Amino acid sequence: MTLFEPPTGSSGWYGADPGSAGSAVVDPARRRRDRRAIGFVIVAIALALGGGLWTMQQSAGLPWEHHEPSPQVVALADRAQLTETGRQLLYSLRPELVDAAKVADVCGGSERVAAASGTGDGTSPLGCYLRNLAGRQIVLYDPLDERLSGMLVTTTAHELLHAVYDAMPASEQSEIDGLMQTELARVPADDPVRLQIDASVGSHDSSIGTERFAYLGSQIEPDGGFAPRLEEIYARYFLDRHALVEVFRQTDAVVPTITRELDAAWAALAAEEQANLDARGKYQADRASHTAEVAAYNEEVARFNAAPADQRTRGRMTRTAPDGTTTVLPWGESLARWQQELDAATAELEARGPSLDAAEAATAAKRAELEVREQDAVALVEAAYPGTDLK
Repeated sequence: MTLFEPPTGSSGWYGADPGSAGSAVVDPARRRRDRRAIGFVIVAIALALGGGLWTMQQSAGLPWEHHEPSPQVVALADRAQLTETGRQLLYSLRPELVDAAKVADVCGGSERVAAASGTGDGTSPLGCYLRNLAGRQIVLYDPLDERLSGMLVTTTAHELLHAVYDAMPASEQSEIDGLMQTELARVPADDPVRLQIDASVGSHDSSIGTERFAYLGSQIEPDGGFAPRLEEIYARYFLDRHALVEVFRQTDAVVPTITRELDAAWAALAAEEQANLDARGKYQADRASHTAEVAAYNEEVARFNAAPADQRTRGRMTRTAPDGTTTVLPWGESLARWQQELDAATAELEARGPSLDAAEAATAAKRAELEVREQDAVALVEAAYPGTDLK
């Protein structure tokens, strides 16, 4: 499962009406869930980064405005490996870190977007790049869980690259588009990024360039890197794109790793609980057998005591041991040996009972611990994939 794999089907990218100078449109970040069993039924989900892009008809060359960043945004710029140019661009975009409800409202809240992008079946945006009459901005979903902090880094880089592409002159965009088409051909056919791009583009071919530029730049590092010209462009904004991609890869593995470990823990616990059930069943059967053996012994002792003295002396008793061996001993001696065997069996059963109790208590404690881990995993999935229905 990848954290940034998109839903299949149409995405919510919309091109602006060329005849409307103020129309605003959006391509929000998306993800879709895919159910699977992990001991309990948990959702294994794929998540798409923000393909969000508001656009409008306006004259080119609008200058970026300077905005003083918050400490959180500065730290985000550090983790995203931004150059000074990249930092200033990020700060000018006034990043707003919000909860899932706010990002869904801002990046995918209109009826037109909701109806077309499939938000009714569990998809939800992670962020978007806005450019309208109010200016440029990126809105980002903050999962708050530290284990998912890398997701915010990748989303930030993705939306920043949309802004970079948006600001390029048409000639440079055309050059980038050609390079990206060549580089995408180097990406393995089964790499989830291909589905992400297709889902974000949908039927709006005009967004192919910006989506390829944003997705590949923030998530992919082929052997030897991209073409020198493309890496040169990315290097304007990222000090170390390798480190940026590594953040994505590590975060991409968080939910799968935790769910895989939880699966293994539940399987191990199930095996222990079954072993305890088997041991308890054998213990109960052994106790029942021992009780019957004691009753048989008591009956034989009563017969012995009621017999005449000479019969007791002359009597012989044949007994078969648990291992199948048969012994023939004088009646009294056989009863004495039988008594010893019963006493040993009684002591063993008395010791085995508390041992079973302790084993069952231990598995009960493990189950309680796993239930807590399960709740944590559910919370993690809900944080990673906002809007997912886990019921």
